[in-house]
Amino acid sequence: FFLDQRGRANGRELYGEYCQDHLPIAEQRQAVGHAVRATYMYSAMTDVAARTGDTKYDEALRHLWGDILGRKMYVTGGIGPSSHNEGFTKAYDLPNESAYAETCASIGLLMWNHRLNLLHADGRYADVLEQGLYNGVLAGISLDGKRFFYTNPLASRGDHHRQPWFACACCPPNIARLLTSLGGYVYAVRDQALYVNLFVGSRARVELDGQTVVVRQKTRYPWEGNVKIELEPEKPVEFDLFVRLPGWCRKPQAALLDKRITAPEVVRGYLHLRREWKKGDSVTLDLPMPVERMEAHPRVTGDRGRVALQRGPLVYCVEAADNAAAVDTLALPRDASLRAVWRSDLLGGIMTVEGNASSAPPAGWRGRLYRRSIPPKPVNFTAIPYFAWGNRQAGEMAVWLPESPTLCEPTPEAAMVVKASHCYGGDTIEAVRDGVTPSSSSDREIPRFTWWDHRGTREWIRYDFPEPWRVGAVAVYWFDDREAGGHCRPPKSWRLLYRDGEAWREVPGADRFGTQSDEFNRVEFSPVSTSSLRLEAQLEEGYSAGILEWTVEEYE
Repeated sequence: FFLDQRGRANGRELYGEYCQDHLPIAEQRQAVGHAVRATYMYSAMTDVAARTGDTKYDEALRHLWGDILGRKMYVTGGIGPSSHNEGFTKAYDLPNESAYAETCASIGLLMWNHRLNLLHADGRYADVLEQGLYNGVLAGISLDGKRFFYTNPLASRGDHHRQPWFACACCPPNIARLLTSLGGYVYAVRDQALYVNLFVGSRARVELDGQTVVVRQKTRYPWEGNVKIELEPEKPVEFDLFVRLPGWCRKPQAALLDKRITAPEVVRGYLHLRREWKKGDSVTLDLPMPVERMEAHPRVTGDRGRVALQRGPLVYCVEAADNAAAVDTLALPRDASLRAVWRSDLLGGIMTVEGNASSAPPAGWRGRLYRRSIPPKPVNFTAIPYFAWGNRQAGEMAVWLPESPTLCEPTPEAAMVVKASHCYGGDTIEAVRDGVTPSSSSDREIPRFTWWDHRGTREWIRYDFPEPWRVGAVAVYWFDDREAGGHCRPPKSWRLLYRDGEAWREVPGADRFGTQSDEFNRVEFSPVSTSSLRLEAQLEEGYSAGILEWTVEEYE
């Protein structure tokens, strides 16, 4: 009843795409709105279809799954890129640093694909379940189990940290519920068939043809690809065994009673074996796990010219704690050597990916428009599983690495330290120097810095330089959300000061300090040598303000 009310006015106001209330659900074809609510609704649709045999939702579910998997899912199994609606936006909109990818949304996607797998007995749904479990979900909890990510970006400048709790506390108990119910996702029984969906060291008791069959798995998955499945029925019994062959594995091999299966029967992504099973029977899988370079669809603009590393079901990232070179200067050329290395001394024991990379040269433009080409520096790098990042000291992280060092040469602002009088907890002070050009002042799909919820006050933000710079111009792109009913707009006025010894002085000879929306407000002044610039803003009475980008121009 509640499913069928969606998208039907019946004398009431529709709540639109945010609530998946824009169309009757049997007519929905694209994933829209709040990502957690969407996946819970899709789970309900799948449950109703399974329990009633009614096929009216089948076409919608097929299109919705294809829309997410083909256009709207991160390589980590995260979904919902936008903090604005905690959900979906347009196709291929998958930014990395501003990715919302709520932990609960990955859990919802996992639960939905579990239901689809139960309904259709198709291994591709279990593939998605596994992808989300080992990456988007497992990253949501720290290795000691005490801190949590609400959102899961694929890049960080070191300002994204797990928290012990949240005011909106959905993610911590949700991930606790999932991990403690993991056993229910490993195996499934259908008619006289046993399905092995996940590879987890485990022991289970299942009922087949009126008999209890004990199933054991012995494996070091996901670190290694060897899986042994032992079967122990009460007495010999005939049934079908379906063992998933993961979609990430190119050349899986299987053996029955230690004898290689040379012509395996594969049914919808599962190795199929039917025989009379006896105590002591076993099936062994060998799933080769080379390090793979993953590419994104070219319409994912933030990943163009970049690659992510994956080994088995695990997506990897580079973190500052493991690398001498700054993460945002690392590039991974096509001919870079890559190898998997077991590290028992790191993060409780993990398989790392190590190899050769290059580090872009330091900024060093010093006001020049052109310079002689500076070759990148060869460096070694270490990558860790994405789920394990953020468990040590704060630092940069990135999943997608450029193949060419020219794509990662830092902007001048990247060398600065940025500080502010205040920054709203849901924003990031690093947004002002991330090099992302806004589409407008109301662009809510990129990182932003605001002084919210300070209103009508005098606030400041400043850049500290690593060494004295000679500067003569800055440009500021203000945040303005008044059209969305927000309370941020450009300030009433602002000024720019530079550090002169221990004193702060206004920059000399400045022209107009602009407060226009939807453009860079550039101000030129007589060049000064300084170690710090400070922007002071007087906020409009009753309103706050914010900055999307702040650039500084050097002079010789």
